[in-house]
Amino acid sequence: MSPYKEKDAIYNAISETDYVTFRVRGGLDNKSPFVWLNNVLTIADVELNADKRSNYLSLKDAKPISSSLISKTDFNYLTSVSVIAQIARTMFEESDVHNLFSDIEMALQALKYGKDHLMVVLIFLARCTKKAGAEINVDCCVHCGATSDIVNLSFEEGGFVCRRCDSSEIEHIFNPSQMKLVRYVYKSPNYSCIGSEVFKEEDKKYVLKCIREYVYDSVGVNLTSIENLVK
Repeated sequence: MSPYKEKDAIYNAISETDYVTFRVRGGLDNKSPFVWLNNVLTIADVELNADKRSNYLSLKDAKPISSSLISKTDFNYLTSVSVIAQIARTMFEESDVHNLFSDIEMALQALKYGKDHLMVVLIFLARCTKKAGAEINVDCCVHCGATSDIVNLSFEEGGFVCRRCDSSEIEHIFNPSQMKLVRYVYKSPNYSCIGSEVFKEEDKKYVLKCIREYVYDSVGVNLTSIENLVK
């Protein structure tokens, strides 16, 4: 959302099929019936009209479906919403971001219903790295295809490495529990599985920092908002 002429505002939104920009007259006015649209990642049913007086579509009507805000202030929840928003805004072009609609909706629902916030962000980020073309191999050794005796994970090499293919040039930065967590978040089909396995808080934060660094190295995006989750 950005200001536009007095109290009007321009909104960028995604649907399941498209990316759209539209104007809301009086959108910045606290008395506007649509002021709730200013909440990040709000999901709504909107009706738009062509506006001959500007280059933008104009909002005719909107009904809220769900809001990313909750009744009580929860730092982890709100920070996780901020992370999800930054991932969507920065990792994808405007023409592609609508492909994240279902992922964003599912992640927000998982947070709303009290799923572990770090696991939600990890799974969402893992799913986004796949869609951005930066997927890693967590099924077998990237060198020989072995599925057993996996001893290392190297983002630089592209995934898991077995003992036979491991070399001193590949730094061991993950312990077995952390490698299990990485595989878990990359293989999770959705967020309903969260809670079926328990991982240490420090492992979740460590893996999140590592994937953030991997995204920066491979996609060139610095997800600064993650810092607030891993302090």
